[in-house]
Amino acid sequence: MFSLNKRYRVEPRIAILYSLKKYSFELAAGEYSRQNPVGLYLARATDDGREFFPNQNLDFIKSRQAVFSFGGELFQRVNCKMELYYQHHYDVAVAKQSYDTYVDHEKLYLFSSALNFSYRPDDINETNIAYDNSGKGYSKGIEGMIYLDDTQGFSMNVSGSLYESKYYCRKGWYNTFFNGSFAFKMFAGKKFKLNSSIAMRADVALNWLGGRRYTPADCDLSYADYYYHYDDDMYLSTNSAIRDYSRYAEKRYPEFNGS
Repeated sequence: MFSLNKRYRVEPRIAILYSLKKYSFELAAGEYSRQNPVGLYLARATDDGREFFPNQNLDFIKSRQAVFSFGGELFQRVNCKMELYYQHHYDVAVAKQSYDTYVDHEKLYLFSSALNFSYRPDDINETNIAYDNSGKGYSKGIEGMIYLDDTQGFSMNVSGSLYESKYYCRKGWYNTFFNGSFAFKMFAGKKFKLNSSIAMRADVALNWLGGRRYTPADCDLSYADYYYHYDDDMYLSTNSAIRDYSRYAEKRYPEFNGS
């Protein structure tokens, strides 16, 4: 229950587990929800000299989720686990109206979805903008992991996932900030026993993650007034992904130098 606007929600969930000698299968589904950022409920708007809270009665962001998982022993001491999941998000808060005359409403409707607030956090505290719960989105993917139980001090874990995360906001479907498409991780380690009371362990880890989406700079406009302006025509576009992340590629955003 959210005390600010007296909203509450009952969320039914169910899970079924079927186990064999070496393998197990699980199917789970349910309803989930979360409140919007508190700053969105408390954002103020002014219309004809009257100040009010246009978003105070927003409902929760809701999601129907289902996951199927499989796990078991592939070989002696080698185990695996796989998951398929789908999440349908609905009643997502999206911008409905701005009380500022200078706002480009076409862009406002495109950008302002609660599923992307982590990308442009300033949207959360934006004043003079009213939201409603007409947005939607989805996330889907497959994840797998193979791990080796400790054998003579050696252990290894390899995991990977392919996924997609998109939202719908007035004009069509768009990538969310988090739509990196894939992730791969590997960990391996070896324990060395030096004597009866002293042991040493050496580990190595590799992370390779798809880059998160970003919006490139409008260079002409940015150079003109020495301020970073987004090229909103390429908002979180398919071709605008940050370079894949790994331990050897730390760069996140293309540099912009206004000089």
